[in-house]
Amino acid sequence: MLIAPHDRKRTAGYGEARAIGKSPPSDHEQQGVHKDYSIIWLGNMARQIDWDNETMIQSVMVDMTKHKLVGFKPKV
Repeated sequence: MLIAPHDRKRTAGYGEARAIGKSPPSDHEQQGVHKDYSIIWLGNMARQIDWDNETMIQSVMVDMTKHKLVGFKPKV
């Protein structure tokens, strides 16, 4: 699994909250596990979408490890 073990419960909770109509954070940071088993930082952007008359969650994850290492803070 891509999501680091210590972040799985929180991430699953966000998905469960969306499923019952609540509004957890759409954009958040979490840690993941790279294929070489190193810990990486991920930016996760999740949205509820309609797909073939069904409600789905679209999630895009971006590796932000290099940004975190140099202290990059995006302008919001």
